[in-house]
Amino acid sequence: MVTERAVYLGEVNRSFTFNAGAGLVIRQPEGVEDRNSTVVEQLHTVFERDWFSRYTRSLQANKIPDLLNPELSF
Repeated sequence: MVTERAVYLGEVNRSFTFNAGAGLVIRQPEGVEDRNSTVVEQLHTVFERDWFSRYTRSLQANKIPDLLNPELSF
């Protein structure tokens, strides 16, 4: 999960309860001004790149492709 000031790397279920493993939170403190981008900024950029990629697909229930049917093309 990526926000403007923090990143959570780990494994969670959809309700964010009952973690099966470890997680890592990286938080950027207020007022930090560096010449280099922070880890949070770098991961935010990666998330945005992937989210808006031409390879992303809708996950709406009525539009989920049948991946088991090889005759379908995307």
